[in-house]
Amino acid sequence: MQRQATGPMGSGTTMERPLGVTIIGILQILGAIVYILVGTVFVAYAPIIGIILLPIGVIALIIGISVFTGKNWARILMIILGVLDIISIVGIIIGIIIVVYFRRQNVVAYFKQNK
Repeated sequence: MQRQATGPMGSGTTMERPLGVTIIGILQILGAIVYILVGTVFVAYAPIIGIILLPIGVIALIIGISVFTGKNWARILMIILGVLDIISIVGIIIGIIIVVYFRRQNVVAYFKQNK
C-alpha cells in the first residue's frame, strides 16, 4: 500500500507500509476476533465474562484495523498499551517490542503521512 508522504521525505514521495506494522496489525485483528468469538461463547454460559470480553474484542478490532490502515492515533494507543504491558510484568517483552517499534523513525513517518 502506497501513500503520499508529507514528512521528512518531502512532498510527492511515496512510502510503503512497514512490514512490522502489517504483522502487528494482522495479529491485533486476529486477537480481536478470538476475543469476540470467546466472548460470544461466554455470553451463553457466563454472561458477565462475555459482556466484558465482547467490547474488549470490538475495541481491539478497531485498533487493529486502524494500525493496519496507518492511523497515527492507533500508533499512539499501541505505545500506551505497550507501556501498560510493561507495567503489568506479564507482557513485558511484548510491551518493550511494541514501544520500541512504534517509535522508530520510519514507522512514525509512515503514520504521519497524509491519509
